[in-house]
Amino acid sequence: GGGVRWGAPANSSLAPAEKFYGRHSWSEGEGNKQLTVYAGVEGSEGNRVQGVIVVVAGSSASGGTPATPQYYRTPSESGYVEIVGAEGERLQLKASNGPDYVFDVAKRDWLAP
Repeated sequence: GGGVRWGAPANSSLAPAEKFYGRHSWSEGEGNKQLTVYAGVEGSEGNRVQGVIVVVAGSSASGGTPATPQYYRTPSESGYVEIVGAEGERLQLKASNGPDYVFDVAKRDWLAP
């Protein structure tokens, strides 16, 4: 499916500031299902140079219950990550200290860029 990305800081009550600080998010919806990926860095209680993404899946319908957030650390400690592009459900991310990453949302796995 097609995703929508936006650049505003995107913290969510599902990802508290102690665990995660968001920089960007990407989402897609099909029917009443919603999938959102937040990109950023570990929060105030974590490693501030460890990039992290948070995947949240759930129902967008009124009264729907979102799933528990799933946290995925970047393969290296290279600062916060931002979503810079998407091909289907493969997100391209750029770390603040240089490396590029690709995350396959469907497989929930990091791929070689």
